Amino acid sequence: MKDLVKLLAASGKLKFTDIKNKLKIDDPTKLSFHLRILKEHFLIEQDSDKIYMLSSNGKNLLENLKKIDGGGLRKCAARPKNLLEGLVCQVNVCSITVFTYPP
Repeated sequence: MKDLVKLLAASGKLKFTDIKNKLKIDDPTKLSFHLRILKEHFLIEQDSDKIYMLSSNGKNLLENLKKIDGGGLRKCAARPKNLLEGLVCQVNVCSITVFTYPP
């Protein structure tokens, strides 16, 4: 999912097929699953033409992760220590985990 978020951040708006091709994903059901998870967490949105883009929440999250981690995406601690750490999301190839505070 990290690559998907980075792709949308760099490209702006993309159709499903463009995302699939650029990320070289063979199984469209896996991409659909990850897009649905990101939409459910309000990190991406889809317009009336079915084009995907980062939502304002997704853009804010990406910017805050860059500030926190000096430009990269990092994994969350198993148990957040404070509110700021509790708001950081773990974005990787397999899953997205959103920690809320208090744990």
